[in-house]
Amino acid sequence: VLVALCAIGFLLGEPTFGLYCGLMAAWGFSVGFIPVAWTTWVTRELGHDAENAGCTQFAIMQSAIATGVLCGGFLIDLGGPQLPFLFGAALLTMAGLLVALCLRAKGDHA
Repeated sequence: VLVALCAIGFLLGEPTFGLYCGLMAAWGFSVGFIPVAWTTWVTRELGHDAENAGCTQFAIMQSAIATGVLCGGFLIDLGGPQLPFLFGAALLTMAGLLVALCLRAKGDHA
């Protein structure tokens, strides 16, 4: 959700050097936790098969980067440089809500 807020901030904020530096720092800080959290989760859930899960994680992340580049290019052609930020913010918000719902559901059954 923090990454989504940063994406929106790039579009809504007054384009100043300080704002962009702050948004980039927050973006990098929050994105940096994603592989760590994913690896921790995989190790806890699939400790017996963590090596294979790590390889799958790597393949998924590389595929996601390639897909993002491809879709981002199409979105820029379709609606200009702001559209990938809006689309990304929407996807990230939905992902954050899905994670929150899943964590809440898992907590209710624990």
